[in-house]
Amino acid sequence: MWRARLEGSQGEHAEETLSDALRSFGVTEEGIGFFGAFLNAWRKALRDDEAFHTVDRYLVGAMGVFDLILFQMLVSVGHPDWASSLSMVAFIVSLPCTVGSLFVSFLKKEYKITVYGRGHGTVSLLSVISTFVSSTALIYHIWPVAGLLFFFIAIIVAILCSFYATLVFIGKHFETTKPVESADEQVAQVSAEIKPTGPKRAQDKEA
Repeated sequence: MWRARLEGSQGEHAEETLSDALRSFGVTEEGIGFFGAFLNAWRKALRDDEAFHTVDRYLVGAMGVFDLILFQMLVSVGHPDWASSLSMVAFIVSLPCTVGSLFVSFLKKEYKITVYGRGHGTVSLLSVISTFVSSTALIYHIWPVAGLLFFFIAIIVAILCSFYATLVFIGKHFETTKPVESADEQVAQVSAEIKPTGPKRAQDKEA
C-alpha cells in the first residue's frame, strides 16, 4: 500500500500486486474496489497543496510562538551545559526558518500561489524540528526527567496528529462508485414501480 500511493508505473504495478494479493485471500471485487478508491484518494491527498499550506501555517505559527518564549528563557539561562548549548543552537536554526516559512506562506496566500514546493516544505520542517529540539533540550537542562517525558509525549502526540491529518486528507478525496446495474435489473425495477397492485389492479379490471 505504501508503494501503491505513488504516481506512475511504480504505483500502478504496486496496486496490481495488492489487488492480486487481496483476491488470493478471498476478498470480493467490491472490497478490492474500495482499496482502489482509497489509494486514489491517497494520491489526490498528496497533491492537495492547499491542505499542506493550511497545516504549514498552523504548525509554523505555533513554532513562532514557542520561539518567542524560548528566546527569553535562553537569554536568562545562557549555556552552562551541553543541554542549554544544544537548545541555543537549535533555536538559532529555528528562528530564521520560522520567519522565512511564514513569510513565504503568507506571500503565496496573498498572490494566490497554490504550489507548496519542496523548498518551502524543507524550511517548515526545519522550523518544527529545531523548535522541538530546542524545547526538549531546555526542559532537560532544567530537569532531565521532565525533558525525557516531554520528548516521548511530544513524539506520540505528533504521530497521532499526523495519522489523523492523513485520514482527514484522504477522506476529503475519497469517492466510492456504486456498481452499475445490469439492463435487466433496471427494467425489472422500473416495471415494479409502474405495475399496479392490490385495489388499483382490481379497479383497472372493472374499468
